Amino acid sequence: MEQQRGFTLLEMMLVALLAGIAASLVMMAFPSDWQSDSAWQMAYFRAQLDFAVEESQLNEHVLGVRIYQNRWQFIELLPNDGGETSRSHSDQFLGYHWQPWRPQSITPSATLPARLRLELQDIKSKKTLKRNAHEEVSNGRDDEPDILILPGGEVTPFRLVFNAEPKTQNAWVQVDAVGNIMTSQDVQEKRTTIQGARL
Repeated sequence: MEQQRGFTLLEMMLVALLAGIAASLVMMAFPSDWQSDSAWQMAYFRAQLDFAVEESQLNEHVLGVRIYQNRWQFIELLPNDGGETSRSHSDQFLGYHWQPWRPQSITPSATLPARLRLELQDIKSKKTLKRNAHEEVSNGRDDEPDILILPGGEVTPFRLVFNAEPKTQNAWVQVDAVGNIMTSQDVQEKRTTIQGARL
């Protein structure tokens, strides 16, 4: 009789179940206050933005981001189905429409805690744009994005401020006209490094 090598499917499933239970216990041990931190939310948005830029380049998709006062939503430009009827110009452009982006590996939207608010600023005009969380198109689809992400790696220049109380806890992420991403944490680290070098 041959000797059995390896693990059975049942044994592997049991290990996966135990690992999941252990991970959930670890997550419950940490307080949820870190999610209401503006720097954490800014880092979360930046990670999603980095992922979206990569996905747009790899899959040649046009993506966008809708910014509201208390949330953001990544959206994707898709061709209309043959059976779709004509829609308004803001919802359709040359046979394409915007709809929520649904990648498999991340959740492409987030709602902020009550103490945080988003403020989108255009870098060129310094114009501040604020939206109400309920300002959506009546047909269920969001209209055009505030930030465009093109397959060539281009991103609409913007600054997104995560406003908190007190204002000293504000954080921001910015993309310039060249596509460089900078955050308030990057600037703070540079200041700290320069001050340390002067001493």
